[in-house]
Amino acid sequence: MQSNGPLRASPKPITAADKQSFNAIGMGDIYINMPNRESESLVLLKDILYTPSMGVRLVSISHITAARSTIIFSGGSCQIFDSMQRLLGCIEANHGLYCVYTVKAEMAGYAGQVKEVLTIEELHRRLGHVSYEAALMLIKKGLITGVELDLDSKLMFCSSCEWGKGH
Repeated sequence: MQSNGPLRASPKPITAADKQSFNAIGMGDIYINMPNRESESLVLLKDILYTPSMGVRLVSISHITAARSTIIFSGGSCQIFDSMQRLLGCIEANHGLYCVYTVKAEMAGYAGQVKEVLTIEELHRRLGHVSYEAALMLIKKGLITGVELDLDSKLMFCSSCEWGKGH
Protein backbone atom coordinates (compact mmCIF):
# COMPACT_ATOMS: atom_id res chain seq x y z
CA MET A 1 0.00 0.00 0.00
CA GLN A 2 1.47 3.30 -1.01
CA SER A 3 0.65 5.58 1.82
CA ASN A 4 0.11 9.29 1.59
CA GLY A 5 1.29 9.18 5.16
CA PRO A 6 -0.51 7.31 7.87
CA LEU A 7 -3.50 8.96 9.45
CA ARG A 8 -1.85 11.37 11.84
CA ALA A 9 -4.68 11.56 14.36
CA SER A 10 -6.29 8.73 16.28
CA PRO A 11 -7.90 5.95 14.20
CA LYS A 12 -10.80 7.10 12.04
CA PRO A 13 -14.02 5.19 12.79
CA ILE A 14 -16.07 3.84 9.88
CA THR A 15 -19.61 2.57 10.36
CA ALA A 16 -20.81 -0.08 7.90
CA ALA A 17 -24.37 -0.50 6.64
CA ASP A 18 -25.05 -3.07 9.38
CA LYS A 19 -23.99 -0.50 12.04
CA GLN A 20 -20.77 -2.38 12.80
CA SER A 21 -17.84 -0.03 13.41
CA PHE A 22 -14.26 -0.40 12.13
CA ASN A 23 -11.19 1.78 12.53
CA ALA A 24 -9.18 3.08 9.60
CA ILE A 25 -5.57 3.22 10.75
CA GLY A 26 -3.89 4.34 7.54
CA MET A 27 -4.38 5.55 4.01
CA GLY A 28 -2.72 4.54 0.77
CA ASP A 29 -2.95 2.79 -2.60
CA ILE A 30 -3.48 -0.88 -3.40
CA TYR A 31 -3.65 -3.03 -6.52
CA ILE A 32 -6.65 -5.35 -6.98
CA ASN A 33 -7.53 -7.93 -9.64
CA MET A 34 -10.77 -6.81 -11.28
CA PRO A 35 -12.85 -9.34 -13.25
CA ASN A 36 -12.94 -8.29 -16.90
CA ARG A 37 -15.12 -10.71 -18.83
CA GLU A 38 -12.95 -13.79 -19.45
CA SER A 39 -9.82 -12.27 -17.89
CA GLU A 40 -8.76 -9.92 -15.09
CA SER A 41 -7.31 -6.43 -15.03
CA LEU A 42 -4.84 -5.23 -12.42
CA VAL A 43 -6.29 -1.95 -11.13
CA LEU A 44 -4.66 0.56 -8.77
CA LEU A 45 -7.05 2.00 -6.17
CA LYS A 46 -5.69 5.26 -4.78
CA ASP A 47 -6.15 6.92 -1.39
CA ILE A 48 -7.98 4.00 0.21
CA LEU A 49 -8.49 3.76 3.95
CA TYR A 50 -6.66 0.83 5.58
CA THR A 51 -9.04 -1.07 7.89
CA PRO A 52 -7.37 -4.39 8.79
CA SER A 53 -10.23 -5.54 11.05
CA MET A 54 -12.81 -5.17 8.28
CA GLY A 55 -13.47 -8.46 6.48
CA VAL A 56 -14.25 -6.96 3.06
CA ARG A 57 -13.10 -4.15 0.80
CA LEU A 58 -15.70 -1.59 -0.12
CA VAL A 59 -15.00 0.56 -3.15
CA SER A 60 -16.43 4.05 -3.33
CA ILE A 61 -18.07 4.89 -6.64
CA SER A 62 -17.26 8.57 -6.04
CA HIS A 63 -13.54 7.73 -5.76
CA ILE A 64 -13.68 5.85 -9.06
CA THR A 65 -15.35 8.77 -10.84
CA ALA A 66 -12.97 11.26 -9.16
CA ALA A 67 -10.15 9.34 -10.86
CA ARG A 68 -11.76 10.29 -14.20
CA SER A 69 -13.08 6.76 -14.73
CA THR A 70 -16.55 5.96 -16.00
CA ILE A 71 -18.99 3.46 -14.49
CA ILE A 72 -21.97 2.09 -16.38
CA PHE A 73 -24.64 0.00 -14.65
CA SER A 74 -26.73 -1.75 -17.28
CA GLY A 75 -28.36 -5.12 -17.88
CA GLY A 76 -27.20 -6.65 -14.61
CA SER A 77 -23.56 -5.72 -14.99
CA CYS A 78 -21.26 -2.94 -13.88
CA GLN A 79 -18.63 -1.86 -16.37
CA ILE A 80 -15.70 0.31 -15.30
CA PHE A 81 -13.68 2.24 -17.89
CA ASP A 82 -10.48 4.21 -17.36
CA SER A 83 -10.02 7.81 -18.50
CA MET A 84 -9.01 6.57 -21.99
CA GLN A 85 -12.31 4.60 -22.19
CA ARG A 86 -10.55 1.22 -21.94
CA LEU A 87 -12.61 -1.44 -20.16
CA LEU A 88 -11.00 -2.16 -16.78
CA GLY A 89 -13.64 -4.43 -15.35
CA CYS A 90 -17.01 -6.00 -15.90
CA ILE A 91 -18.77 -7.20 -12.75
CA GLU A 92 -22.02 -9.15 -12.90
CA ALA A 93 -24.75 -8.46 -10.31
CA ASN A 94 -25.34 -11.21 -7.76
CA HIS A 95 -28.58 -10.84 -5.75
CA GLY A 96 -28.54 -7.09 -6.44
CA LEU A 97 -24.89 -6.57 -5.40
CA TYR A 98 -21.82 -6.08 -7.57
CA CYS A 99 -19.20 -8.13 -5.77
CA VAL A 100 -15.63 -9.06 -6.57
CA TYR A 101 -14.62 -12.12 -4.61
CA THR A 102 -10.94 -12.75 -4.05
CA VAL A 103 -9.06 -15.00 -1.69
CA LYS A 104 -6.94 -13.10 0.80
CA ALA A 105 -3.36 -13.21 -0.39
CA GLU A 106 -2.00 -14.56 2.89
CA MET A 107 -4.46 -17.46 2.68
CA ALA A 108 -3.89 -18.15 -1.01
CA GLY A 109 -0.12 -18.37 -0.71
CA TYR A 110 0.65 -15.64 -3.19
CA ALA A 111 1.28 -12.66 -0.99
CA GLY A 112 4.43 -12.00 -3.02
CA GLN A 113 2.37 -11.24 -6.13
CA VAL A 114 0.85 -8.05 -4.73
CA LYS A 115 3.39 -5.32 -4.21
CA GLU A 116 2.93 -2.46 -1.84
CA VAL A 117 3.90 0.89 -3.36
CA LEU A 118 5.88 3.06 -0.93
CA THR A 119 7.54 6.44 -1.10
CA ILE A 120 11.24 6.58 -0.26
CA GLU A 121 10.28 8.35 2.99
CA GLU A 122 7.88 5.54 4.01
CA LEU A 123 10.46 2.87 3.19
CA HIS A 124 13.06 4.80 5.23
CA ARG A 125 10.73 4.79 8.25
CA ARG A 126 9.65 1.15 7.88
CA LEU A 127 13.26 0.02 7.78
CA GLY A 128 13.98 1.71 11.10
CA HIS A 129 15.29 4.98 9.66
CA VAL A 130 18.14 3.46 7.64
CA SER A 131 19.74 5.87 5.22
CA TYR A 132 17.88 6.62 2.02
CA GLU A 133 20.82 5.23 0.04
CA ALA A 134 20.71 1.92 1.96
CA ALA A 135 16.95 1.64 1.45
CA LEU A 136 17.34 2.25 -2.31
CA MET A 137 20.15 -0.30 -2.52
CA LEU A 138 18.01 -2.96 -0.80
CA ILE A 139 15.21 -2.39 -3.32
CA LYS A 140 17.53 -2.32 -6.36
CA LYS A 141 19.26 -5.56 -5.33
CA GLY A 142 15.91 -7.29 -4.77
CA LEU A 143 16.63 -7.89 -1.09
CA ILE A 144 13.20 -6.55 -0.14
CA THR A 145 10.21 -8.28 -1.73
CA GLY A 146 6.58 -7.26 -1.84
CA VAL A 147 7.43 -3.56 -2.08
CA GLU A 148 7.57 -1.30 -5.09
CA LEU A 149 9.17 2.11 -4.80
CA ASP A 150 7.28 5.18 -6.01
CA LEU A 151 9.98 6.60 -8.26
CA ASP A 152 8.29 10.02 -8.25
CA SER A 153 8.63 10.36 -4.48
CA LYS A 154 11.04 12.97 -3.17
CA LEU A 155 13.59 12.76 -0.37
CA MET A 156 12.33 14.56 2.70
CA PHE A 157 13.94 15.89 5.85
CA CYS A 158 13.48 13.34 8.66
CA SER A 159 13.04 15.11 11.98
CA SER A 160 13.30 11.79 13.89
CA CYS A 161 16.73 11.08 12.41
CA GLU A 162 17.90 14.64 13.10
CA TRP A 163 16.69 14.38 16.70
CA GLY A 164 18.43 11.00 17.12
CA LYS A 165 21.77 12.37 15.91
CA GLY A 166 21.75 14.88 18.74
CA HIS A 167 21.54 12.15 21.40
